[in-house]
Amino acid sequence: MNELIDAQEMAQNHPDTFEAPTTEELNQIKEGSSVKISNGEERFWTLVTKVSGDKVTAAVDNQLLGEYGYDLGDEIEFEKRHIYSIF
Repeated sequence: MNELIDAQEMAQNHPDTFEAPTTEELNQIKEGSSVKISNGEERFWTLVTKVSGDKVTAAVDNQLLGEYGYDLGDEIEFEKRHIYSIF
């Protein structure tokens, strides 16, 4: 499995070309939220099933183009800092 990309770090390193959710937006994430993350090869949506502090558990919510060790419906754990966007 590829390591997930830190969206907050990307926003700090590239403020003119990259936006990440604010702390306030990240703190509003709850079960049922859709959030996009990236493994460095592909950005993909997940459906949040649990939030505990900065830790998020979610199910991969779209078919991935590559082989990364997880697929549609698989559970994945990450931190809020990995979230690219919220829907």
